[in-house]
Amino acid sequence: MITWATTNAAVATVNGNGLVTAVAAGSATITATSEGQSGTAAVTVTVPAPAPVASVTVSPATASLMVGGTQQLTATLRDASGNVLTGRVITWATSAAAVATVNGSGLVSGVAAGTATVTATSEGSRDSAAVVVAVPVTNPGAVTNLTIAAVTANSVTLSFTEVTNGAGQPASYDVRFMAGTLSWPSATSVAQGTCTVPMGGTAIGATRSCTVLGLASGTAYQFQMVAFRGTMNVNAVYGALSNVASATTTSSTAPVASVTVSPASVSLGVAGTQQLTATLRDASGNVLTGRVITWASSNVLVGTVSGSGLVTGLVAGNATITATSEGQNGSAALTVSVLPPPQQWPNEPAGFTTVVNRPFDAVAELGWGASSLLTVVTDLTAPKSAPLVGQVTFPAGFGGGFEPAATWTDGVDSRGFTRMYLSFWVKLSSNWQGHNSGVNKIGFVWMHNNPVVYFSEQGSGSGNLEAQLRLQNTPAPARNLTPNLAAVSLTRGQWHRWEVVIVANTGDQANGEAHWWIDGVKVGEYTDVLYGSSAQPKAWGGPEISWMPIWGGIGDTVAQTMYMWMDHMYISGKTF
Repeated sequence: MITWATTNAAVATVNGNGLVTAVAAGSATITATSEGQSGTAAVTVTVPAPAPVASVTVSPATASLMVGGTQQLTATLRDASGNVLTGRVITWATSAAAVATVNGSGLVSGVAAGTATVTATSEGSRDSAAVVVAVPVTNPGAVTNLTIAAVTANSVTLSFTEVTNGAGQPASYDVRFMAGTLSWPSATSVAQGTCTVPMGGTAIGATRSCTVLGLASGTAYQFQMVAFRGTMNVNAVYGALSNVASATTTSSTAPVASVTVSPASVSLGVAGTQQLTATLRDASGNVLTGRVITWASSNVLVGTVSGSGLVTGLVAGNATITATSEGQNGSAALTVSVLPPPQQWPNEPAGFTTVVNRPFDAVAELGWGASSLLTVVTDLTAPKSAPLVGQVTFPAGFGGGFEPAATWTDGVDSRGFTRMYLSFWVKLSSNWQGHNSGVNKIGFVWMHNNPVVYFSEQGSGSGNLEAQLRLQNTPAPARNLTPNLAAVSLTRGQWHRWEVVIVANTGDQANGEAHWWIDGVKVGEYTDVLYGSSAQPKAWGGPEISWMPIWGGIGDTVAQTMYMWMDHMYISGKTF
């Protein structure tokens, strides 16, 4: 029998069969004994050198974060056989500490917009992650220190601090001006000088100066600007309006070099009038003001002109209207003719029965005068029922609607009508601000106590306004009937006549019709309209017409007081 023993079990052990197992580095003696005789073996145990790091893998390989945000990276180490290694030293580094930093555990922090490469290194092996840092997108900033830096007879230099476009870059600017008190929707965007719109930015926080050219001398102006990003009239995002800066250009002593009369030609009917304007310029093309202008007509029997340039047609014929200042002349050709009496309802179908034929000064009689929003005012330019017209006021801060609580008929029962004709005149104030929310209602047409269609002046901001018909409270889907024959914009400050012919549909068929004209030009025609279902009678029922002037929708408010004027209303109908 043989017995085995070790002198240092902490270094090496031996079992009964003489199998030695290494435990730790060191030396031990293994002894075999049998019948009093023994033999030994010296055993030395060594620790093998650790496998070197052969590869480093950083995860994730790409990272995107906002300024102020963080991202944890990890580094996985492997030997040449692909075994994961631990307990090794890893160092982290960034290629652009101004963009992103990294700590000793691989936590990346965003500092500023840009890109950086973050690298992990261990025993000479390394791997990297691409880091993109972005600025949180917000609204563009607002200029709050717009000031006047210099003034000449025909220019004003502005100064301000540049702001962000809300996406980490310098903003672009829309700069506007107006003689007198500035109204942003009506102000003119700068088209001459270094403030020409759109004006690009240079650096956030930089002090910027730019000059507005082409101003009239001796005139008080106000200036305002707004920062934006994107492309104007396409996808621009705007910040808040700046403060208003005021300046008066100095008086010019330059002589008048030219006089331009506008319009250059005028056609009037007998008793018609036209306001002319004369623009004076010096030899450099600068506009001059404060000079004496005299007006004259070459034939006072045909037409006269007042000292302010208002022309009045007297009899059929031709004349030349001349404006003179400091020996320089400008003129306009005048033609006066006898006009045929206008046709009041040019597109009314034959055989229709009149339902309403009233001027808008009847609002008090109809009980519509209870609200301060709807009043009667004088307007000598009203095309049908001058001098009195209805005025709807939208005060600054107003965000609701106004619906007169009255029925406007002349005692004719229009129930049973399947066709209806409407005509009215409307004028929007020169500062009218459009909204593309589609809720700028002028008036409703009702079908059995349901508002079926309304008239809309569709547009955005100070852009063009389009005459649309919009269907609502009808079987889904609702539709917007946009002009599909001609593009006639509703010009602010000008009277426009609407004419509309509406034909009810049959049963559930989309065979209703809608036709409408602006100033005698047919702009829209649809023959596939579904106004209601078979569960809804198609005949018109009283009250037929409810006029509901309204501004905007939920959250839309009037920036400054605006007005809508209406002159006369004519409605007729027929059953076919």
